[in-house]
Amino acid sequence: MPLLVDLVIFPIHVLRGSVDINSYTEALLCFSLYILPIPQPASVLKRSLLEKFAVDIGLFLEDLTSLAPLFPRIESQITLHFTIHSLSNLMLFTPPRYSLLSASCYDAYLRLLSMLLNHLPEVILQESNGIECGSSWTNFCAGTKAPAIGAPPDLDSKTQNRLNRVLSSGHICQLLKAANCPSKLLSLATFLPQFCLSLPSQVDNALHVVATSDATRFASLLYVEKVSNMALGKTCVKNPVTLIGIFFISSLNLGYSTHPSQGSATFEHWAQLLFFTDLLMLLNLRMDDQDFYSTMSESQSKSNLCNPLETGQLQAFLMQLCTIVYTLDRLPLIKTNVPAAKGKIDWEKLNARLKDSLLVLYCRE
Repeated sequence: MPLLVDLVIFPIHVLRGSVDINSYTEALLCFSLYILPIPQPASVLKRSLLEKFAVDIGLFLEDLTSLAPLFPRIESQITLHFTIHSLSNLMLFTPPRYSLLSASCYDAYLRLLSMLLNHLPEVILQESNGIECGSSWTNFCAGTKAPAIGAPPDLDSKTQNRLNRVLSSGHICQLLKAANCPSKLLSLATFLPQFCLSLPSQVDNALHVVATSDATRFASLLYVEKVSNMALGKTCVKNPVTLIGIFFISSLNLGYSTHPSQGSATFEHWAQLLFFTDLLMLLNLRMDDQDFYSTMSESQSKSNLCNPLETGQLQAFLMQLCTIVYTLDRLPLIKTNVPAAKGKIDWEKLNARLKDSLLVLYCRE
């Protein structure tokens, strides 16, 4: 093992900064395929080699933008072992380095996490401490099961704890703290909902951390850049067949090639719409009337609690939800649980949740 680590790491140091970009990118690819998924590196590698490994993880993160075009090649070789131990090592070594990442590397890192989480069976995750899962607006997947993958592997406690850390309050706080510019915050607003769709039982921690931090700015950015531009809830008015097609397509249990980080708008849109709706509902519970009718432009500070939506935006969002609910009510699809994302979404529960959100927000508006 030490020899393998040296053989893979050596080209990274030699080629870094050279004009031979392709060779350097291939060296990063070998690192991600053969070194990143080493199980329990602290017990496998000698101290000197482990320290070098920790340093090289930093180099790997700094140049992750160069590797991003090769993510499909990594995905094609992903196994359960690869997913578990790559995520475990990322959670062990990378959070302290988040603030040092450039905006492009931060975005590529979130894409990598999204890719790995899409291949992690949720049955492996133990329910983390803290807020009870599914206790508020996130129970539309309650009682559903992921596709059968066989018996989950026996994991040591340290690896298990690192996997549980992905959507923990502490980790989400670190990601939010590192999102110190608009482009990074937009990347987080893009990919955090996808993490939540991959791990539906772990969503509450993420929602409550965002809701109690810079929630107004996060929610406003998510709405303006993503939710307001998506076809869900808008296509139905002009072309009902197209929107029905979107609902059916979003039901297919497809692989990572159709995952949002590879360009599939369907899963990306569902994830972002649901996360924004949940976040707005939590903010609604925290806002009094003065906060609710105070927009960001009227607030003294963007971090103050206030409505992330202007009056016109709120009305447009309510119309968007109304169209989706209207369409779901008339789809034969919701009569049965259909495969979606990592398991099944109960469309009736989802529709009921959206109706509740619509009614509460409409009455408040």
